[in-house]
Amino acid sequence: FVLNMTTQCPEAAGNYRQLCEHYSRGCSLVSPCCGKVYPCRFCHNDNEPTHEFNRFAVSEVVCRNCKTRQPTVECCLNCGIKFGQYFCPICRLYDDADKEQFHCEKCGLCRVGGKSNYFHCNKCGLCLPISMEAKHTCRAEASKANCPICMEDIHTSRHPAHIPLCGHLLHMHCFKSLQEARLHLCSFPPASTFVLPSAPTLV
Repeated sequence: FVLNMTTQCPEAAGNYRQLCEHYSRGCSLVSPCCGKVYPCRFCHNDNEPTHEFNRFAVSEVVCRNCKTRQPTVECCLNCGIKFGQYFCPICRLYDDADKEQFHCEKCGLCRVGGKSNYFHCNKCGLCLPISMEAKHTCRAEASKANCPICMEDIHTSRHPAHIPLCGHLLHMHCFKSLQEARLHLCSFPPASTFVLPSAPTLV
């Protein structure tokens, strides 16, 4: 839904930070594409089918406490509330939940799961668990390819990805669907069921 700047946020009810199912935060985003104010980029994309929200182009936010429209900053310039316990000025990501978020400069996105638990594979083009540093099959820009099952993006997806021995990434829920149907994408032996967390940029 679009946040109406002329109405009072439900602060009295104590839930003005949770205006959508995706994030708890103290500000809403001014869409750089259409100028509308949405709780998050996912809410925008769900309601604006003609165009996608570019998180990196966001230049303004609206404080949900005092309604002040302002640049993308960590705390409100008017009332002083902190917009999110986690804030990434590059991804314009605000989040109250502790998901051990970290920004990977090489991925160009925020990930979850703790920076110390991952390394970035330059050939595959994504972050992988430390335990897989010498064990995975490298494929150039593996994460930039769409999931071969649903054909949706993997690199910026909020859904966990499965990493088969062949190195062809696919969404974990798509992999489980293949398992249930007793199908295999490749002739390689069945891979482990390791799950790679994927974030929102806030993705």
